[in-house]
Amino acid sequence: MGAGKQNLSIEEIRYDLHRFFSLRSSAGQASVALYRLDKWSEEIKSPRNVEAKVFVDVADPGLHDLIARELKARLGGADVKVETASLHAGTQCCEKLPALHYREPGYQFHQGAPTFQEDVVIPWEGTRLLTAIKGALPKITGPVTVLARVSEGSEVRRDLKKHIEALLPKQSRVTVLCAFKSGVSWLMDEIAPQVKGKAASLKIEFKRNEDPTETRSMFSRARWVQELYPVDEMLAKELSIPLAKIDFTEFEGKGPTYRVHAYDSAGRDPRARIYRNHRRSPVQRRDAGVRKSAGGYRLGSHRIEFRPWYSTTEFRPISKSSGIVIIRKSCRKFSTQ
Repeated sequence: MGAGKQNLSIEEIRYDLHRFFSLRSSAGQASVALYRLDKWSEEIKSPRNVEAKVFVDVADPGLHDLIARELKARLGGADVKVETASLHAGTQCCEKLPALHYREPGYQFHQGAPTFQEDVVIPWEGTRLLTAIKGALPKITGPVTVLARVSEGSEVRRDLKKHIEALLPKQSRVTVLCAFKSGVSWLMDEIAPQVKGKAASLKIEFKRNEDPTETRSMFSRARWVQELYPVDEMLAKELSIPLAKIDFTEFEGKGPTYRVHAYDSAGRDPRARIYRNHRRSPVQRRDAGVRKSAGGYRLGSHRIEFRPWYSTTEFRPISKSSGIVIIRKSCRKFSTQ
């Protein structure tokens, strides 16, 4: 056999035959479908209203007519309805999505109708957070401490913090952390500003993750330090200290999930205390929430279930004043109106 580009090699022929007989090629799948239809048509007595659906990896344009012709010939002119379609990714995708259509010589993309489509409306967690704050205002008589967690980026959280501070009495302390990777958010948003320019090294203590019930399907004793990745590199860059000067240490027993010790160049804590104990909920789900306290008394705690695990590019505002988002689009904002 020639070795030119116009000729196939023995290996290519062998591989094509392998794909055909192992039903990994569209031709092999279509051949088996025709074989099965032939066998079934022999077993059917006096057929009426026959419907056949054949799905292969990439359906040839002539497959539909071939199957319809074969079935009508075998079933004696009975009413036959045939449907053929492709299963390969990109053969029936929506034109509104990125251009990921499947193309190859001899196959042309055909727009497929969606099997199921529904608009799911979810009130934005920021709006529900502000509603929770407003609901607690009648109980507030002086400065309070508010700790809120929402699954938003730093810019949106800063805006939320400003709106909350405007609602509360002066000298109130407001912290808005990210509900996703809340330990990282706590270290970068709360701890880093306090120790920047003062600390030459950090020791981050993380609690050993325990499962007393032994029922968790996803469990790791190092869960809480894994949740911090890659905060050491982020802190080293933000604080301008060597990466080797940031250590992680595990501890057991009762206490917060994370503790942070900051040391100056002489190895002393510049403020002689541990910086802010951070506690995580023992549950695995990371919901948003708000906790309000004043004068040592807890005013209330409100859990806000935030959006399911859709990416941020799948949301957009329905209106500028509603604070409601709709799945399938992009870009999102919030309003306090």
